Amino acid sequence: MKTKLFFLAAFLFSITAQAQEISSTHAFAIGSPEGVTIQWNAFGDEALTGCTIYKRLTETSAPQLITPEVLVSADSLFSFIDDGEFDPISPPLYEIHAVTNAGSTQINECYGFKSINFEVLDANRIRFSLAPWNQDTCCSLVKVFLNDVFTTDTEYTDSYQTILDLSLLSPGDVFKFTLINEAGIYESTEITYSYLKHLSTTLGLNSKELPVIMAQNVPNPFSTETTIRFDLKEKSNVSLDVISMDGHLIKTLLNQSLDKGIHEVIFNKGNLQRGVYIYRLTTKSGVSVKQMVIQ
Repeated sequence: MKTKLFFLAAFLFSITAQAQEISSTHAFAIGSPEGVTIQWNAFGDEALTGCTIYKRLTETSAPQLITPEVLVSADSLFSFIDDGEFDPISPPLYEIHAVTNAGSTQINECYGFKSINFEVLDANRIRFSLAPWNQDTCCSLVKVFLNDVFTTDTEYTDSYQTILDLSLLSPGDVFKFTLINEAGIYESTEITYSYLKHLSTTLGLNSKELPVIMAQNVPNPFSTETTIRFDLKEKSNVSLDVISMDGHLIKTLLNQSLDKGIHEVIFNKGNLQRGVYIYRLTTKSGVSVKQMVIQ
């Protein structure tokens, strides 16, 4: 009996040790009751086979598997489009599971938001903004935690944004933004130091302060085309590029000299798959970067 118990304990330890080798530094779900794009990363040793997603229609609902098969990726980035059933009032909650030879283990989770955006201002500062799943049922307050320690709260009105400064953080730090209504916690999202550092270094921006000259694309998310609007303070050579989340150039929308003033560019997704992409505007004054979601 002692031998059997020892073998079982060793077997369970082996599974746990292998699961701990699979990591995830971000998971975001963006959309509406018409559809949600979930994007996350998962990486580790060769034990990682792929990922599956479980969905809670509301926080109190039982989780249901929504991926018909194990999702695989050529790199560490994963995405999935959920066009199933939704509650228009309560945000869905997604559980990300890593699949290995030893089984399946949850590695991350995320609520559905209408939008989550990041704008790189310079090498250290990133503007973070979000909009909740349902503006009418959320919210009165946004509470901010750093490494599970409460830091501040802000009254929520029509939107929320803040500046995250990498120079004030350390590797391993995790922000948690929790939206509160009369019933309690409405939804929350976590932002890791690793993800912020990835945004800053992947986009290769310099350390000077960059002017905010580009608006968020409208509509966002979008299914066919969207409009990108920007304001030039002076005549300048301008390039506008669409970039994948791993930093690869997908398409150059604009590369020419433009006069001072407001300009608009219509971007048609063409054959691009659903997911989250970066668009980057470069002028003589600096660089502005935002995210857009194709549904």
